[in-house]
Amino acid sequence: MSSNEDKKRLRNERDRERRRNETPEEKKARRASRNEKDALRRAQRRLVGVPDPRLTRETVSQREERLAGNRARSQSIRDRERSPVREERLASNRARSRSLRDRETSPVREERLASNRARSRSLRDRETSPVREERLASNRARSRSLRDRETSPVREERLASNRDRSRSLRDRETSPVREERLASNRDRSRSLRDRETSPVREERLASNRARSQSIRDRETSHEREHRQAVDRARYHERRERETSPEREHCQAVDRARYHERRERETSPEREHCQAVDRARYHERRERETSPEREHCQAVDRARYHERRERETSPEREHCQAVDRARYHERRERETSPEREHCQAVDRARYHERRERETTCEQHEAIPHCRASSPYDRMLQYHETMSSIKFLKCETCLENFPNLSVSLQSNGVSECNRCANDKRIPKLYSSGNNMDPGVVPTQLQGLTQAEEMLVSAIMPVMSIYRLPHGQYGYSGHVVNFPQDVKSFAIKLPRLSSEINVLVVRKEREQTHRDFRVRRRVVEEALAWLLANNIYYRSIGVSLDQGTLASLPEDGDLTDLCTIQPTESEASDGTTTTEEHFSSSFVPNAAPPATERETIQQAVQSLGQPQSSNLMWPSIGGTPINEFQTEGYFSMAFPTLFPTGTADFNGTRIFSVTVGNYFTHLMKYNDGRFAKHPRFRFFALNTEMRWRANETGRIYIRQHPGEAHLTVDDLRDMIGREGEVFANKVTHYGACLRGTRQYWFRERNRLIAMIDTLGLPTIFFTHSAADHQWPELASLICPEHPDDKQARAKAVVNNPALADWFFTYRIQRFVEVFYVGILGATDYWMRFEWQHRGSPHVHGLAWLPNAPNVENLLSSSPDLVESTKQEIIEYADKIISTINPAVLPDGSNVSDAPPAKVDPHICNKSFSQVTDFEEDLNDLIATCQRHTRCSESYCLRTRNGKQECRFGYPKDLQAQTTINITEEEPVILTARNDGMLNSFNPIQLTSWRANVDMQYIVSKNRVVQYCTKYVTKSETRSQSLKDIFANIARSLKDGNRSLKAVQKLLINTFGERDYSAQETCHLLLQLPMYKASRSFTNLSLDGSRGVENTAQEGERVTAHSVLDHYISRPSTTHFNSITLLDFTRQYTMPKELGTEPKKRSKEVIVTPKPYCSPDPSGPNYEQYCCQSLMQHKPFRDINELKTGFNSFTEAFADFLQSGNKEARITEKSLSKLIDRSVSLQK
Repeated sequence: MSSNEDKKRLRNERDRERRRNETPEEKKARRASRNEKDALRRAQRRLVGVPDPRLTRETVSQREERLAGNRARSQSIRDRERSPVREERLASNRARSRSLRDRETSPVREERLASNRARSRSLRDRETSPVREERLASNRARSRSLRDRETSPVREERLASNRDRSRSLRDRETSPVREERLASNRDRSRSLRDRETSPVREERLASNRARSQSIRDRETSHEREHRQAVDRARYHERRERETSPEREHCQAVDRARYHERRERETSPEREHCQAVDRARYHERRERETSPEREHCQAVDRARYHERRERETSPEREHCQAVDRARYHERRERETSPEREHCQAVDRARYHERRERETTCEQHEAIPHCRASSPYDRMLQYHETMSSIKFLKCETCLENFPNLSVSLQSNGVSECNRCANDKRIPKLYSSGNNMDPGVVPTQLQGLTQAEEMLVSAIMPVMSIYRLPHGQYGYSGHVVNFPQDVKSFAIKLPRLSSEINVLVVRKEREQTHRDFRVRRRVVEEALAWLLANNIYYRSIGVSLDQGTLASLPEDGDLTDLCTIQPTESEASDGTTTTEEHFSSSFVPNAAPPATERETIQQAVQSLGQPQSSNLMWPSIGGTPINEFQTEGYFSMAFPTLFPTGTADFNGTRIFSVTVGNYFTHLMKYNDGRFAKHPRFRFFALNTEMRWRANETGRIYIRQHPGEAHLTVDDLRDMIGREGEVFANKVTHYGACLRGTRQYWFRERNRLIAMIDTLGLPTIFFTHSAADHQWPELASLICPEHPDDKQARAKAVVNNPALADWFFTYRIQRFVEVFYVGILGATDYWMRFEWQHRGSPHVHGLAWLPNAPNVENLLSSSPDLVESTKQEIIEYADKIISTINPAVLPDGSNVSDAPPAKVDPHICNKSFSQVTDFEEDLNDLIATCQRHTRCSESYCLRTRNGKQECRFGYPKDLQAQTTINITEEEPVILTARNDGMLNSFNPIQLTSWRANVDMQYIVSKNRVVQYCTKYVTKSETRSQSLKDIFANIARSLKDGNRSLKAVQKLLINTFGERDYSAQETCHLLLQLPMYKASRSFTNLSLDGSRGVENTAQEGERVTAHSVLDHYISRPSTTHFNSITLLDFTRQYTMPKELGTEPKKRSKEVIVTPKPYCSPDPSGPNYEQYCCQSLMQHKPFRDINELKTGFNSFTEAFADFLQSGNKEARITEKSLSKLIDRSVSLQK
């Protein structure tokens, strides 16, 4: 053993001696030989699958240590070597590398490249940012140094080699590898560009342009064609992969670069670029085929419409101005031959488009076949629903689906509202005190009882749970402090002082809202006392004694609970047992009187005449939430943890209460929209604020009533007081959801019907919010297939559920009713069912529909032909046939049952493969009236229970129309007596309960207007009684403004609101949707009041009548009537200016209304208004020239026989018929 070691030592000494004496050439040759032998040895091992023994023996730490030592040794050697030696070494390495690569086989090359990529990725993952920066800088410097020294032939050879290698690698790589490489390149490019300064960017862009121009100058036509084809393929592939946010980001970046480049370039450069672009455009147009041109035009149109939907009005104005400037600039530059060429191309395109349109118009104009491919349209519609994503604005911190967000030039994603806001700070930013901040851990997950215990102010409201778990509320919100005389200074309160009255069933013993955990309450209070500015300002302290009396983890035991009997709980026609499952009414009465009032209320339940619990009156002084600073923060401390963003807090720019609550409903974490009580408090607060503002407007417009005293108002009790109250509540039409609001919309809808004629169909759409997969993926992304998780998510996210339904039905109307059925106009309103979910009722006007008024003609032949036309038309769009039942309905009991587990509505439209089976399942599940119950549809009439919907209906072999003395009735072909009418495409596409009925009667439309449009809760008191109560409650110092505001506030506190309807109103979503706009036409000379008028300026605004009388003196305007003038033109700012024509006529509602009854007291005024609308004039007195009264002038006008007179006579007949129908 020692002999071998001695031999080895002697051999090593000889080697060292020989190495010391060898020349540089010998040393270089020896190292090259050794490296080549090592490389061959490693290649042989890789080929036979034998691992490197040195690598298999060493551990990870040893390998790291060895590699670090090698790098340090190599760096040391390279730092010492001179430039000629370095050049020679690099050349030798390149030659050796090329020699090895030429000899290695494809598998060896693949393995080597994969190993290199893995080693490179491993090294880059470990390196720190400074090391990475240093490496990249060194690589750039080395690359620049090499490229500066290389000659043109060497550069050409290198570039060609790189292109070949790159093409070879890309041809071999798989799709996942390509995706990973492209994503990595994009990230690396974005990272480099974010770091580079402006001079570096300029240098890089200039270098890229020069290199690109050099390459394009050398490439041949075939190479250019190949490159362009590859670029187009990559572009379309990238567009298909990218998501909407990525597309928005790329478009924003491109626009920013474009504008930056346009600002830098000089006029000659711009001219050169435009010439090159024109040449490329014409070259590309000459090469492309017709299908390619069609595809490009379709893509351009889609992008154009998408961009138009996103852009705001200022952006649109800017783009139009830029386009006009470019157009005029281009027209000035182009020569006569170029203009002739462009005009010839435009004419050719026009004739080509007309030929295509003529081919499409030759097909039969059947409404349900109007769309060339209804399936494609509905599939695109459902893809739009599935692609809904949350988008966040980094300025206002709103995070909501389909928020219009774009990346700004400063790299911040902003919504359009913040991007267009030029104020500093922006209105909804944290700089303007609009960010309530993040909820700390100590305030997360508190129950309602725990939050009440730590709140310094108690808002009083009546909240109950609807069937299926959703919330609702009724009445008004009254805001009391925990202590009547002052804010609570010791928290938490005693459980007996929380003053909550629980109404629930006997079998229900607990409820999650009343669970209290002592440690959670203590930690929450400690955090609030330390961090909430308003808690510190009122000097709140922690009461350890009260804290010790709270349960460790359990329900509050001192709550007053009422358990009504079954008969009391089910009293009424629509109440279900879930309605009482968890009602609670926070009470702020002082403890001294609370027990007495609750005992009186409980005792009243036992009396026969009292089945409803009326909450006793509350003593104390309410708090004015519009003036008390910090009120919101102390009433809802879990929502405003630090006290910032309170409505009454200090901010630079003021925000209206409606926009304030809308902003909170869309806030980042969604806590305001999810809170069980805050949304109801917010709605009631906003409505009362609007009522107060409306009262001030009323007083400004009626200055003669501004100084009425309390005695004057009390003297008006009776008939005069009712007239005053009616006049005031008329202003409540601006309070959305109130009776006055819907009364105004009913009048507008009737005006729309008078203008457009009878609608063709009546439709209804209900929500399947617990079943729709698109909604589940939006509000329950973790468990979209879990039934219970979906139901819970709908309850906890009423704002998202209601927004989704609103967005879904609006898109559906545009795609199905307008796009497929070809509806020319429509009107629909939103309603909320007893369980709290929305549905819509609507009317649609379809083209080419038969004129139903001919059914009442005196000609039998015309009546029969009209009947047949209506029957054929109705059978094409409406069905009451169950495909799973025989024509005679004999096997209806054997029809497929409802598919509820899993529910048929859980299946998305794109997953449907068998549409016949899918339609049968939807009919069985959504369209059949399978069960009648007293709580839903059974009503007692003449001692007999009947279904209020008329089920079961009589079977019909074919569709018929029966004309009775009152009105025509259409009975569609029916083989299932329990089936609701539908359209097959409508049902399969909507995937929830629908209804579609054909309208053949005026009375049916009037019934719709009175039943559905103005549907609201029954008044609890007459206006006369309400006014009397308000007048008696006023204090002697109050003026008429207080009475006006109380009357308006009373208009919206008389009905219940579900959680989804509450969120709908807070999000400022539309309560109805119509294809036409509406405008009022004041015929009595009244004018609006300018709210912004300064002293000495005109106080009233110009009315439409003022503009009509001062219209320009041209032939057209001299002969136009007031009604057509209002419909067709927008009113200018100044009198006498020529108005602009509207793109679509509006619906005009004349004011005030006068009865057309000739025996009525206002018939003279009606005749005057009719002449004003239908006969041109410059002065009202001209209308009765030659007659003693407007009645005589109107009678002569009707006998004149001109077009306007015939229209007026027809309108008069409609008005009389409608008045009779409304009376019925």
